[in-house]
Amino acid sequence: MNINFVPSLQHIALIKVAIAICNDPEVIALEEELKFPISLLPSKALETLYNESSWFYLSWPLIEKLLPWMKPKSAKIKRRSQEEGEISCESYWDSADKPYEAKIRFPLCILSSKRWEKLILKKAANFSIAKNLQKQLVDVVRYLFSEIEKWKQDHDPIVSSYASLPSSFHWKSCGIIDWLKTARTLIRDESIHIANRFILACYYCLDDEIERLWSTMKDYEKDCFSEVNSSVIAKVWTSWIARGVSLNWNRIAYGYPDSPLGLRGFFTKLTPTKKQEWLTSAVRFRSLQYDDLCFCLSHIDENVKEKLFEACSRQILEYFLEWPMQPFFLRMAACLWKYLDEKEFQYLLDVIVYQRILVGWCGFNYIELLREFWNQSTAVCKEYVMMSSFYPSLKIIIDYDYKKPFPKKELVQSNEQDYLFFTSLGIRFMYFIGKFQHLTEDNEINDIL
Repeated sequence: MNINFVPSLQHIALIKVAIAICNDPEVIALEEELKFPISLLPSKALETLYNESSWFYLSWPLIEKLLPWMKPKSAKIKRRSQEEGEISCESYWDSADKPYEAKIRFPLCILSSKRWEKLILKKAANFSIAKNLQKQLVDVVRYLFSEIEKWKQDHDPIVSSYASLPSSFHWKSCGIIDWLKTARTLIRDESIHIANRFILACYYCLDDEIERLWSTMKDYEKDCFSEVNSSVIAKVWTSWIARGVSLNWNRIAYGYPDSPLGLRGFFTKLTPTKKQEWLTSAVRFRSLQYDDLCFCLSHIDENVKEKLFEACSRQILEYFLEWPMQPFFLRMAACLWKYLDEKEFQYLLDVIVYQRILVGWCGFNYIELLREFWNQSTAVCKEYVMMSSFYPSLKIIIDYDYKKPFPKKELVQSNEQDYLFFTSLGIRFMYFIGKFQHLTEDNEINDIL
């Protein structure tokens, strides 16, 4: 299946304005003041799930952003591996620390989120955007900031501790960062130390840049780099450029600790069997960007694709619940029905209901997507869900009348679990409600998580 995102003129116009707002000095200053990507937290979503006993956990890179704020004994941090390959932690704020609590609570403050949204609307008023599109523009800006945050997380070990990030990224017309063009811009920025540019070229498998930078490095820089850099990726490329050792593409493919930045360089070099093994693992652990997933799907044969769909149909469809790929969700689902079992079908329904619709996740009509997904499902899948305790929650959405207020309270009450969460571009925000305020033992929490 060929997935080609062709943005409308309106979409392109909104993206251009949103990029300008992202680069606005006042908006950047607010993000720096808050010391946290507050743009990832819609105030509507926070208000939906908030109560006095709510708490949360975030991916480890976001927790690290908060550590400089934490006073001694104000929080307890525990790091643990999660299903789907996520790294998360739980945080317990000291309620006696009032100034800290006021600044950081749930997790930063609903007021801070509203402050950010108000500033974006103020900036939007400076552009020739119809008033009925301004709310949509706020959603688009939020998505772009989420893209930026994800880019920072995936590049943090390589560049951000050594160099200032570019003031503006290269963007694709659909509204996602062009990682390859942005990397080339950084690699050619001579204000960044040559060793850092060289390792970035290695991670992106840019052999032309690797050769160019190596030829300009002084001997002592080459020796120093070879001795101190422990990266598998850098070692493979250094051996190739310095000693003529043949490139081991399998070693490169499996040498990335997190996001495979050089995918477009190494994936086509793998055998069909290795492509299938590597891609199955990458999709299960959600380590791919969705445009890279589309790239991989276009570079595998039907046999490999069949095995991938059998192993990862649900995970693939989750990619198509993310902006801007939602319009392709139903088309992709039509290709995957024969691989999707009843449990995975219900899992996806649960994601749409509780991680998208309930929290008011922005920019797309997930209610209609849910209804159509349900209508297209097989009789076996429908019967399985109708016999489950989840069905009352689903029926609330299916029967919802747009003329009436949205039944948030009924949805929360229908949820059997004592926690709710949503995920934005791989960054998870989790809210524990009710009885969780008295859980203090690690084993009690682990039983739930």
